[in-house]
Amino acid sequence: MASVTGTISEAPLNKSPIGFAFALVYLPVELLTRQPFFPPIAPPAINSGSSAQAAVEQAGKGEFLLSLGQVVKVRSRRYLVEAVEPAREPVWEQTLVGLSCLEDDAQGEHLSVLWEREPDAQVLPEPNWKHLASKGFDAPHVFSAYLHALRWNLVTSTNPRLFQSPHRAGIQIMSYQLEPLKKALQMPRVNLFIADDVGLGKTIEAGLILREIIMRQKVKRIVISCPASLVTQWQGEMEARFGLSFVIFDRDYLFNCRRERGYAINPWTTHSQFIVSHSLLRDEQYASPLRDWLNQHRSGSMLVLDEAHHAAPATSSSWAVDSDFTKKMRELTPLFEHRLFLSATPHNGHSNSFSALLAMLDPQRLIRGELIKDPRLLDQVMVRRLKDELREAVPGLKLPKREVGELAIGVNRAALADEVTWVPAVENRGEGVFISFKSEEVRAWRKRSEVSKREIELAEGFKFWKKQYPNSKADFVGAPYMMLHSLAHLLITQVSLECGYSSSAIRERVYAGDAGYGILLYTGSPDSEGTLGGLVEIGRKIDQHLRNAIELGRLCSNDPVCAQHSAKQMLEERFLLGAACHGCLLISETSCERFNQYLDRSLVVATVGATGAEFFTDQDLALP
Repeated sequence: MASVTGTISEAPLNKSPIGFAFALVYLPVELLTRQPFFPPIAPPAINSGSSAQAAVEQAGKGEFLLSLGQVVKVRSRRYLVEAVEPAREPVWEQTLVGLSCLEDDAQGEHLSVLWEREPDAQVLPEPNWKHLASKGFDAPHVFSAYLHALRWNLVTSTNPRLFQSPHRAGIQIMSYQLEPLKKALQMPRVNLFIADDVGLGKTIEAGLILREIIMRQKVKRIVISCPASLVTQWQGEMEARFGLSFVIFDRDYLFNCRRERGYAINPWTTHSQFIVSHSLLRDEQYASPLRDWLNQHRSGSMLVLDEAHHAAPATSSSWAVDSDFTKKMRELTPLFEHRLFLSATPHNGHSNSFSALLAMLDPQRLIRGELIKDPRLLDQVMVRRLKDELREAVPGLKLPKREVGELAIGVNRAALADEVTWVPAVENRGEGVFISFKSEEVRAWRKRSEVSKREIELAEGFKFWKKQYPNSKADFVGAPYMMLHSLAHLLITQVSLECGYSSSAIRERVYAGDAGYGILLYTGSPDSEGTLGGLVEIGRKIDQHLRNAIELGRLCSNDPVCAQHSAKQMLEERFLLGAACHGCLLISETSCERFNQYLDRSLVVATVGATGAEFFTDQDLALP
C-alpha cells in the first residue's frame, strides 16, 4: 500500500482532471478520507489589467478579489459591480457577478454574468487623480466657458423652448425643421406624426427629436421600424449625422445572439437601440420577444415608424380585415411610451383608415372609426407642410419646384413625305359592344332638380381639384358623362365574369355630347387573340347584363361610407369622385379612359347615401 501511495504522490495529477478520476479508483479507502493532496485549480487566464490579474492570483488561492463598487469591462461595455456571489466550490463552479451598466445609452441596465466564463472580462484600474493638478489651474475664460456650458445644459434639460440637439448634429438645419422638435418637447409623451412633403427632411427631424430626448433622459430604448430597403440608410444617417449607434435587428443578428449566448436569450435585451424592417415585425418569431422586452421596460421606450401609412387599414370600412402588419402594429404601439410616425402620404383616401392610423399613434385623443372634424385636434399630433407652402412662408428657401410638362429633347420632327396623303396605322382585330342612349331622355334626366343639385356638388369638387393643378386645361365633364362613365365601369365588371376576357383586357370609350350619348366596350390586339367572340355573345344578352350591372352598383361593400362620400371633402382629397371606391367602380386604369376619375354611381342607380339623381329607376329595371 505504501508503494501505491508514493507513486500517486509523485505523479503530476494536477495537469489532468481525468487523471484524478482514474487514479482514485485504485486508492485505498483510508486515503480518501485524508486532506486533499492536490491544489485547487485556478480559473483560466483572462485579458485584464493589474487589478484583474490580482483577482486571478487570489482565485488561484481559493479566494476572489472582486468587490462591490468596482468598475469592470464586460462584453465591450463598462459596468459597476453591485453583487458578488462566490462559488461554493471554486474548483468546479464559477462566480456569479451582478452588474449595472455605466454607458450613456444603457445606464442602469442590469446584467448577471459568470465571471470566469466571460472571455473579455477585466477589472478596470482605479482612476488616478494625481495628473489633474499637474498642469495647474485653467485660465479664467476656459473655466468660465465650462461653467456656462454646465449651466446651459441644466437649463435646457427642463426648458422645452431651448434645444441642444441642433448644436450636436453634423448637418445644416433649416428653420422649418425645428417645428417638429418644438412640438415634441411640449408633449408629456411624444405622440407625433411628421407628414411633411417628400424631400423636406423627415429623417433629420426625427433624428433631432431622438437626440434631444435622449439627452434629456426621457428615452432609454428605441426601436426604428422602416421598409427593408431603408434599414441601412437609417443606420448610416443616425450614426453620421447625430452620433447615435443603432443595431440592425435581422436574421443574422438573431442567429449570432443565439449562437453566442444560447437559444434562451432574448435578442432585444442585448442592446437598447434597434432598427428593424416592417417585414420582420410581421413574423411572430421577432414580435414575441419584442413584446416580452417591452412588457418589462415600457417606461422610457420609443417607437419610430417610418412610412407609417403601411400600418393603416387598406379600406374605408370601420371593421375591415386588417393586414398582418396592421395587426402587429395594433399590438405593439401601446407597449411604447413614446411614438413617432413618419410618412409623406398619411392619408390613403379613406377617412376611417386615417383615423385608425392616428388611433395607433395617440389612443387618448383619437378613436378608430371617428372622423376628425376639428382641424385643431389634428394639429396637436401632426406636422404637415408642403413645399409650396414653405416657399411662401420661408423667404430664400431653395426647394426644387415640380413642373409637369413635355420634355424638350431638341429633336426636329421629320415629315412623313413630301406630299402627305397617308398616315401610319395598325390593324387591330377585336370585337365590342356599343350601347346608344336616347338624347332626349338624357337631357330630360339632367334637368331634374336632384340631378342639378348633384352636378353642382360634383362641379365644386372639380374646382378644388383645379386649385391643386392650376396648369391643367381640363374642363368639368358634366353629369351625363359621369353617369355613362360609371355605367361603363359597372358593365366591364359584370361582363368580365362571362365573356372570357379579364376586366383589364376590356377597354371603354364614352360618348357624351351634342352628337349623342353612348358607351363602347371593346377589346382588340394586332393578332387573332382579340377575336374570342365573348363580347359578341354578351351583346346578344345585353339587357340582362345591363340589369345585373345596375344592381351591382346599388350596394357597395364599403357602404355607407362610400355612398355618403362627397366630392367637396377636403380631408380625403378625392375631388373627382362621388360615390365610388375600389369596392364598386374603380377598375384597372388601363381599361379606363379617365384613369378612374369622374365616377359616381349615385347618378346611375339609387344608393343608401343618395336618391333622386339616378338615371335608372326601379320601374326601368322592372320592364321586360
